Amino acid sequence: MGSHATRAQTTLIRGKVTDANSGDVLPGASAQLKGSTRGDASDLRGEFVIDLVPVGRQTLVVSYLGYLTREVTVEVRPG
Repeated sequence: MGSHATRAQTTLIRGKVTDANSGDVLPGASAQLKGSTRGDASDLRGEFVIDLVPVGRQTLVVSYLGYLTREVTVEVRPG
């Protein structure tokens, strides 16, 4: 009987950080996967990408100078 290692499924999260009232993009905002060191800063279009995110329910912590930090729960699916 042989054994094999099961590799955890991971994917990426793409998002865009905007002001909730005006809709203006927030370049340089921090988006971090809660409880990990995985994260990204939003670009000039307010967009970010975090790779190697485990599949399943995850919480993103989004912060930007002068704004309240917000936690957003997302369901991450394969692919």
